[in-house]
Amino acid sequence: MNCPSEVEGVSNDGILYVEKGNIITSTYVERMPEATLAAFSHVARVGSLEIIPSDYMVGGDRLNIIVLDNDLNKDPTVVETVLVRVATLKVNEPQKLVELTEDEMNSGRFVGFLTTVPSDPANPTVAVRTDLFMAVEPGDEIDVFYLDEAIPNGDAQDIFRRVTVAFTGTIKACVASVNATLSTSGCQYTSFSDNGLVTYMALPGDTITVNITDRDISSSTQDLNVTAYASPTQTGDYQVLEVMQVATGEFSGQLRTSTNPIYARPNDGVLLIEADTDIVVTYIDRVPRLNQVSTVT
Repeated sequence: MNCPSEVEGVSNDGILYVEKGNIITSTYVERMPEATLAAFSHVARVGSLEIIPSDYMVGGDRLNIIVLDNDLNKDPTVVETVLVRVATLKVNEPQKLVELTEDEMNSGRFVGFLTTVPSDPANPTVAVRTDLFMAVEPGDEIDVFYLDEAIPNGDAQDIFRRVTVAFTGTIKACVASVNATLSTSGCQYTSFSDNGLVTYMALPGDTITVNITDRDISSSTQDLNVTAYASPTQTGDYQVLEVMQVATGEFSGQLRTSTNPIYARPNDGVLLIEADTDIVVTYIDRVPRLNQVSTVT
């Protein structure tokens, strides 16, 4: 009979009070040869599946998988295992069977992981079924399945979790050319590369257009914040700029600049600059967790 844990049944009345997930131990004392024999069974409960990271991950990350299911703890005296299935819609990438191991005897908690490797879409890496890793590209959806073979109604149930491989966001800040749109602006002035970072030219007082592309951002997100400051600066002026979504995963905004010292107050809507200073614009990409930087000089 199923009952809450606070209810205590009458001993030896022919009915055993249990809860979902309880382990039932049956013992028999053998007189000759003298021995105690034991068998174990579980009252079925719905298991749970957890993956870490849970929503977005980066190629090269380890996908950690955790199953909680006391039904799998068939023998409390040994550490047991269970298989989960990991699949992706990526062409020619086979599904993987990942073995999870009970973290200690009689715990009912099974843990394991699958290694991922980043794959270049222009030259894809494809893992074979026997590889201990999965090749992934930005935008791939990785599905993890655990088949719970014993739930309380006696049926089996497939438990499912999904994680998406994140795109790396990009930022570009420059003076937009006259005929450019906000979402696809070209730059009016030339640029140069400084240690791999592209820096665009501008004049004091120019308005800087800031464009961000991040395909992981939900279409329901209307705006993002970026931070801009001048370096070197005598005033410590900075601006937090709101960039608006102009298309799915694309955001744009404008940063006003001036050499007039009346704009020396931080976050007043205009960035105070001087000649021969750099404007550093930073966007914090949540996954992968990186500070994406664009500079104007």
